[in-house]
Amino acid sequence: MNREKWNELRKKYWPPRKDQLLILALSGLLLAVIAAPVQKDGGEETAADVERSAESEKTEEDYERRVEQKLEEMLSQVEGIGEVCVMLTFADSGQK
Repeated sequence: MNREKWNELRKKYWPPRKDQLLILALSGLLLAVIAAPVQKDGGEETAADVERSAESEKTEEDYERRVEQKLEEMLSQVEGIGEVCVMLTFADSGQK
């Protein structure tokens, strides 16, 4: 009896129709949105946040310096250029 009900349900709902697939896809999307991390609205900065921002500034400055050095090396290898001094300006993300 249990097997008969299973076969009956399978015939009724398999393969899924377009509306059932749409509901399934929207449910998955809803779960993904719910599970996504949410940013805090609090304006208070903890000591860890300040430390992380200071570290990120250091790494940004290191990155800028490395890019400038690489570009200087590449340009100095080009025939006919000679000695070069490179200064790059990076766009700010606006968040600190």
